[in-house]
Amino acid sequence: MGQVAGQWSRQFYQQMVTIYVCSEKDRHNQLQHVLTSFDKYESSKDLGEGVIPIHQDCNIYVSELDPGVEQEFILAKNRQAYLVCIEGSLTINDNTHLMARDATEVGRLNP
Repeated sequence: MGQVAGQWSRQFYQQMVTIYVCSEKDRHNQLQHVLTSFDKYESSKDLGEGVIPIHQDCNIYVSELDPGVEQEFILAKNRQAYLVCIEGSLTINDNTHLMARDATEVGRLNP
């Protein structure tokens, strides 16, 4: 039974990746939501919008920003974000500077 489920899972994800191709236009100067948990996917308005469901309590976004463009992302209470600068550089909240291949964790605790 586990083997059948594994085969179904591989086929499902190959199909999902084939259908939901991330284009440069979708992430240029904006956040593109690419992965989310199955629980949120099944009840979300994102259904069919290119968001791939995974078995984790996780959301993954990608973006490519032009120099000088600001992007805002508001974390829900008791959530955290892990930000990776793939290339170039970026500044977070005017005080944290990342260069290519740098990463940082950002969290919002319940006050």
